[in-house]
Amino acid sequence: MPNPYEPPAQPSRIAIHARSNWYRTYVVPLSQVAFWFGAVLFLLGTLISFYPGAEAKWFAVTTSLVACGFFVPNKSYRIAAAVIVAICLFWTYTGYQRGMQYQEWLKTRQQ
Repeated sequence: MPNPYEPPAQPSRIAIHARSNWYRTYVVPLSQVAFWFGAVLFLLGTLISFYPGAEAKWFAVTTSLVACGFFVPNKSYRIAAAVIVAICLFWTYTGYQRGMQYQEWLKTRQQ
């Protein structure tokens, strides 16, 4: 019977290599695809004129896709992801504010 007070064994080098190999095989390529899809949505979002408040949802989705760039072990991906995420968060907040102002304007206009 194993001793319950003994610290657990460290994972073997083979197990660590298998996890890192799985990460490089599946997570990194999927993160790159999500990052580039988010970058395309970011560029489209700068060109589209939105219904007041709709850009909040658009850039929230774009932020989540671009944030996948943090899983790529490349420094340039991470820097680009940080910059685009910051811009998208700002536009999400301003879009939400514009939507609230538009809803208030509609309420005053209907009365």
